[in-house]
Amino acid sequence: MSTPKKPFVWKEIPQREKLYVGIIAALVIACGVLTWKVFDSSTTVQQISLYNENLEQDKDALNKELDEMLAQYENLETDNKGLQEDILKQKEQIEKMKDELDKNKGNVQLIRKYQKEVTTLRTIMKGYVVTIDSLNTLNQDLRYENTNIKEKLTDSQKQYERLNSEAKDLQGIVRKASKLNTYNLTFEGIRLRNSGKQTETSRSDRIELLKVCFTLEENVTTKPGKKNIYVQIFNPNGEVVLNQSNPEDKSAPESFSSVREITYENQRMDVCVYTNLNGQELIEGEYAVKIFEAGDLIGTVNTTFK
Repeated sequence: MSTPKKPFVWKEIPQREKLYVGIIAALVIACGVLTWKVFDSSTTVQQISLYNENLEQDKDALNKELDEMLAQYENLETDNKGLQEDILKQKEQIEKMKDELDKNKGNVQLIRKYQKEVTTLRTIMKGYVVTIDSLNTLNQDLRYENTNIKEKLTDSQKQYERLNSEAKDLQGIVRKASKLNTYNLTFEGIRLRNSGKQTETSRSDRIELLKVCFTLEENVTTKPGKKNIYVQIFNPNGEVVLNQSNPEDKSAPESFSSVREITYENQRMDVCVYTNLNGQELIEGEYAVKIFEAGDLIGTVNTTFK
């Protein structure tokens, strides 16, 4: 039969053993505390690592979004100078934000601040897109309207040129129709007798007057009234006999031998124009006569003096 165990009594344990037990208990407690701290530190490190990883992801996402906004701004095209300046300022702001993010990689407050600002910048950019689309639509409408106006102006210009050409043609027809015509032209040399009688002569050394006669046809188109008839007489050397000019009459030929004012009433009319040589002696040869009225050559005749 076994001997029963003696119950454990703390008071009966020697003092030294009690000290050992206390030390062991303290060590066990210290190990537990250290174990807990190590575990807690490991958890904290994991949390910090995860936090930094998330922060880096946020920064990368923010940079990516800023890059996308820059690319979208590059594609915005407008001729409006005010909008161009505003868009340039926004692009400069985005570039500045990217630089600040690179310089302050772990700045949480800066990242959160820029995340909010990006939302505002994107809203502003959407406003620019809408405005530019509206302006482009308006410009397209204006270009279309401008094209229509140019086409209408071109048509009007062509019509004007056609009408102007027709008017000029009509003026030419009217002018041609209003031009006086001559027939029965004669050109004679005249010698004056002492009695005052005029005698025709072909002797160049006896001629004192040159006489050009013709008949004006009836013309109801021309304007009636006073008209100047200019006569050019060319000697055999091609020189104008008794060369004269009349700068006041713009329709006068540059040079002429004589002029006569008549009153024309749209009826057939006989006209003679005299050129007084005033003692000038003619040379032998063929003489040519040209008759002008209102700048138009209305008749020619030739004759020869011996």
